[in-house]
Amino acid sequence: MSTVYSIIKAETPEQIQECYDVRIKVFVHEQNIPLDLEIDEYDPKCLHWLATASNEPQRRSRLPLGTIRLYHVPNTSIGKLGRLAVDQSARGLGLGRKLVEGLEKDAVNLGITFIDCHSQVDKRLFYEKLGYRVTDGDVFIEDGIEHIKMGKSLS
Repeated sequence: MSTVYSIIKAETPEQIQECYDVRIKVFVHEQNIPLDLEIDEYDPKCLHWLATASNEPQRRSRLPLGTIRLYHVPNTSIGKLGRLAVDQSARGLGLGRKLVEGLEKDAVNLGITFIDCHSQVDKRLFYEKLGYRVTDGDVFIEDGIEHIKMGKSLS
């Protein structure tokens, strides 16, 4: 029996909750970010994607393993990538890359031409491999963790 990994746009309340569950596991429990900072006022305004695993051939049950969100800045062609999280058990499988690629594909369809993100400093190389560049070299603290501003043109 093989495992199939899928990236879907999270559209149902159940799928959105699965995104939150992954984020809570990674950010709140692993990185000690307070829950009230992790789930924020932007979440209802964002698009969310979910990475899952299921066993072939039945695919009846699926395990949520990763998530990402996109906030389309009103009246602009700018999107903010955020809350990329992959469960510890699934790191190294390429799910983070697939989540970013899915977000970018849908962003282009929305007319977004530039993706802005606040990368944790230790994740900079991950984003650089996906074509993101540092847009501001100053390190800043967000939710108690060092970040750097990065971005990518989609046009």
